[in-house]
Amino acid sequence: MSISAAQLAEIEGACEQLAAGHGAQRVEAEAFLVKLRSSEEALSIARSIIDISSLPTAHFQAAVIMREAVLKDWSKVRPEQRQELKSHILTKVLEGSQSGTMKPYVRAQLLQVFAVIIKRCIYDEDDVTAELLSYLSQLAADEATRTVAMHVTRAVLEEFSASNRCSVAGLPIEFHQKCAVRINRDGHLKSIFVMVISLLHGALDELRAAGPAGVAQAAAPGGRFSWLEPCVALLALIFGWDFSESEGKAAFMGDLGVARGEIITPGPLWRDVLVQPSTIDLFYGLYQTARVHQTLAHSVRQCLVDLAGIRGDVFPDDAARQAYFEHTLVCALSLLTDKTDDSESVDVALILQRLLTNFPSHFLFGSASAPSHLEQITGFTITVMGRARGAEDVCWQEALDHVLELWSGLSVSTTYQEQGAQWMAALRVYTCRIFRAFVEKCMREATLELEEWSEGEEEHEDRSILEERLAAVGYIGRTMAGDSVPLITEYLLQRTDGLASVAAGGEHPGQGQVQMALEQLHWLVRVAGHLLADEGEGEVPCIPDLISMLSHEASTAAGGGDGDPVVRLTNGIVRLSQLQDECRKNGTDLASPLVAQSCCWFFCRWSQTYLLPAQSERCPVSTHLMSLYGTEQGAKSVISFLVTQVHRHIHLWASEGDVLQATCALVNALPARKQVGRLLVHTEGWLQLANDMYRLLERPRQVRFLPPVVLERMMHSLCASVAGLEDQGEKTLLLKGLISPASRSIEEA
Repeated sequence: MSISAAQLAEIEGACEQLAAGHGAQRVEAEAFLVKLRSSEEALSIARSIIDISSLPTAHFQAAVIMREAVLKDWSKVRPEQRQELKSHILTKVLEGSQSGTMKPYVRAQLLQVFAVIIKRCIYDEDDVTAELLSYLSQLAADEATRTVAMHVTRAVLEEFSASNRCSVAGLPIEFHQKCAVRINRDGHLKSIFVMVISLLHGALDELRAAGPAGVAQAAAPGGRFSWLEPCVALLALIFGWDFSESEGKAAFMGDLGVARGEIITPGPLWRDVLVQPSTIDLFYGLYQTARVHQTLAHSVRQCLVDLAGIRGDVFPDDAARQAYFEHTLVCALSLLTDKTDDSESVDVALILQRLLTNFPSHFLFGSASAPSHLEQITGFTITVMGRARGAEDVCWQEALDHVLELWSGLSVSTTYQEQGAQWMAALRVYTCRIFRAFVEKCMREATLELEEWSEGEEEHEDRSILEERLAAVGYIGRTMAGDSVPLITEYLLQRTDGLASVAAGGEHPGQGQVQMALEQLHWLVRVAGHLLADEGEGEVPCIPDLISMLSHEASTAAGGGDGDPVVRLTNGIVRLSQLQDECRKNGTDLASPLVAQSCCWFFCRWSQTYLLPAQSERCPVSTHLMSLYGTEQGAKSVISFLVTQVHRHIHLWASEGDVLQATCALVNALPARKQVGRLLVHTEGWLQLANDMYRLLERPRQVRFLPPVVLERMMHSLCASVAGLEDQGEKTLLLKGLISPASRSIEEA
C-alpha cells in the first residue's frame, strides 16, 4: 500500500511530536501512532514510510510498526514475503550506512526486525541460518560492507542470546532458550566466531605496521578499520553466551546469561578455535596494537578478562589446561608496564585474579617460571597499593580489591592442598612483602583510610567492600604469621606506649600527632582482628590453623607462654582498650571513640574464636592457647575481663552511639554459645550488669542514660545467657528475676 504525501506529512508530524515529548501534543501523537499500528495495512504502511520519508524519527517508528505487524500476523506472512522483507531491510541498512544518512538508532531498530524474523524462522525454515551465515560472510569479505556485517551479526546474536529477556518475538521464554542452545549446538555461533577471528588476523599485521597514530586514525569512524570496534563488541557478546545445553534452564530467569568476569564453559565444540595459543596471541596482540584507541582498547580488555575465565571440557586434558594457563599468564604479565593507566590497571588486575582463581594452584607453583611470575604480580600489587591513596582513586581502589582477592585465594588454596607446605614456603616470600606493604600503607595514609571508612558507613556496599579487603589481608598475613603477627604487635605497642607516656604526664606531641596515632591504632586493631580470627557466619569459627601452629611453635621454643606472639598481640589490644577507658575517665584528648569501638569489635570477634575454642579437623589447637582460654578457669578469667569492659563502656562511653553498638554486639556474642553462657551467668560482673539493667528499667524513660535499643539488646543477652543452664529450677528463677523488672517497666510506660 502506497501512502499519499498528505498521509506522510501527518505521520511525520506525529513522529516529531512524539520525539519532542510535549504535553497534549505528545498524547495525540501516541494515539495516532497506536491507531496506525493496529491497521490491517500496518506492514505496508511501515515499508512505504521507510522508502519515501527522509525523517529519522519516522523511520524509527516505521521499524517499530513493522516489527509488531510481522509478529502479530506471522501466520499470514508467507515465506517468500518474509524473505523479501529481510532483503528490503538489509538493502535499506546498506544504503543508509554507505551514504552515512541513517542514524544508529534507526539502524538498530531495523536490524532488530530482521533478527526477530530470523529467530521466528529458525524452526520453520531449515536453511535460514546457513543462508544468513553465507550472506554475512559475503558482507564481511568486502571492506565497504564489513561494518554493516558486524552490526547485522550483533543484532542477530543479541536476539538469540539467552540473556535477552526483553525479546518481542511473541513466544514463551522456553522458545528463546531453545534458540540460544541450538545456535551454539549446531555450530553457527562458532562459525561466526571463526569468521570474526579471521578478519582480525588479517588486519593485525597492517595495524602493527601503521603505528599508534595510524591505528587511532584507521579505527576512528569513517576510517579503514572502523569495523574493529563493532567487531570486538561482537566477540564480547559471544564470550558472554550461555553455553549450557540445558533447554529447560529457561524456567529459572536468574540462571540466564553470563555476567562479566564469571566462569565460561564453552564445551568441546570450541576446543580447536578458542583455547589455542594463536587465539590468545591474537587478542593480546590486538590489545597491544590498539592501546592508543581508548574505546577499542577497553573492549579488547573485556575479552581478555573473559579468556581468563574459561574452564571445563573445552580442554581435552590437564596438560592442555596447564599450557593454556601458562601461555595466558605470560601474556597477561606482559601488560604490566610503567605506562599502565588507571582504567587499564583494573582490568589487568581482574585478568590476573580470574586466572589464578580459575585454574588450580599447582599450575602456577609447578611452573619453572613461578618465582618470576610471582615477583611480577607482587611488584604490581605494591604499585597498586601506592596508587590507591583515597576514595577518589576509584580505578586503583578496585584494582587493589582484585589483587588482594588474588593473593588471599592463593593463600587459602595453598593452606589446604596436599603439597601446601611446599607451596606455602614459596608463597611466603611474596605474601610477607604484600602484608607489610598494606600495613605501612595504613600507617602512612591513616587519615585518608579513615575518611574512606566513614564514607563507607553511609553506603553498606562500600563498608562491606572494606571488610572484604581487610579479610583478604588477614588471609595473606597468616601465610607468614611468624612475621605478620609480630609486625602488627610492634606497631601497636609503639603507639600505645606513646599514648601511655603522654597520659602519665609526658610531653604532648601535639593534637595532630595524637590524632594520627589514634587513627593508626584503629586500623591496626582491625587488621589484627582479621589476622587472628575469622567471621563465624552463624557457626563457631575455629582458630586459624596457621595461627594455632605459630602459637604452639613459639611457646614451645620459648619454654613457656611469654614467647607466644598471638597472646602478646591480644594482650596489647587489651592494654590499649584499658588505656582508652582511663583516658576517657580522666577527660583527656587521648581518648578516641573510634579506637574504643574497634577494640570492642576485636573482643567480640576474638571471643567467638578463642574463648573455649572449637577443635579444628586439620590442626589441633595450640596447647598454650588451650591452657589460657580453653579451660573453665581460663575462660572464667577472660569472661570476667570482657564483662568488666562492658561495664566500663556503658558508663564511660554512653554518649557514643558507635561504641555502644559495638558493646551490644559483644554482649550478644558472649551467651550465643551455651557452654560460654553457663559460665557467664555465674560471673559476678554479669549479675552486676543485670542489676544495673534492673535499676535503669525502674527509672522513668526520660532519665535513662542508655537508648531503648541498647537496653533491649542488653536484656536479650541477659535472658539468652540463662538458656545455657541445665538445671530447670535455676533457669526459671533467673529468668523470672530478669523478666520481672522489664515487665514492670512496660506496665509503667
